[in-house]
Amino acid sequence: MNERILHIRSSGGLYGAEQVILNLARELNARGCVNDILCFNNTYNPHLELVEQARKDNLSALTVDCRGVFDRRTVKNLRQIIRSRKIDVVHCHDYKTRLFGLCAINGLNVKRIATNHLWTHGSLKLRAYEIIDGLLFNGFDKVVAVSELIEAECRPFVLKKDKLTCIPNGIDLRRFTLANRGVERLRRVPRSAFRTAMPSSGTSRVCRSKRIKPRC
Repeated sequence: MNERILHIRSSGGLYGAEQVILNLARELNARGCVNDILCFNNTYNPHLELVEQARKDNLSALTVDCRGVFDRRTVKNLRQIIRSRKIDVVHCHDYKTRLFGLCAINGLNVKRIATNHLWTHGSLKLRAYEIIDGLLFNGFDKVVAVSELIEAECRPFVLKKDKLTCIPNGIDLRRFTLANRGVERLRRVPRSAFRTAMPSSGTSRVCRSKRIKPRC
């Protein structure tokens, strides 16, 4: 396994999907792949926390400017990066990067993976984007859902059902060992914090689709 993989994300912060991308890059690097993390620099609402954290973790990370709902220059720059870095696999992690990614790799001999971390159904506009996203799944070689409920939401849109699979979110427990976190730091955490913080081991949306139940 020595593929060069490009993970693409239009991020709103450092949350669950971003942690999954970081874990994927670390583990696949350890298996002999070369992973690059690319984050859209949305000029009207920039969030580059993923890139900052990736660089802290000594992972390859870069940005591409994006100036609107659809920016042709972003597609052009993406295509140049894919060709110059000799990318073998493009892995898109949200609806915006799936649209831009498919346009950028049109005609290129690269494998295409889409992961649906969550559809929020937050508004009519978002729902329209999610329907378009579902149709875009058919342009990918493999579609991954991070829970069974999300897989069920994706299934009606995917024409070739065998390309859709469910891979539940995982946690790298090594981050939370005493050796890595420090005994003294752990002692300073109030005991009451473990009631809510430990089950998720990070920041994530509490929602039905991820089978996460709030604990009060």
